[in-house]
Amino acid sequence: MYLQQKIIVLILLSISVIGLIGIQIGNPKIVVNSIALETTFVALTALSFWRLRYVLIPNMTISIIVIVGNTVSPKHFEIMSSFEPLQNVII
Repeated sequence: MYLQQKIIVLILLSISVIGLIGIQIGNPKIVVNSIALETTFVALTALSFWRLRYVLIPNMTISIIVIVGNTVSPKHFEIMSSFEPLQNVII
């Protein structure tokens, strides 16, 4: 396994672990969406471990969607800047 592949697998694995912790703390209204997104990251982790070439574009696409979604969401920005629910900020 190449160094680049190991790094990508470790990053996706850490995103999956943090996401699993965050689902339990998050908003109950979006649990189904959170589980779907988390399943996608777990599948991408497994595929990245097997063949990195097949998942580079989906990895980048999902990452961009998540980053843009979190950036334009005023509620997310408010929570992250207020440190009010401390566990959400940490996750």
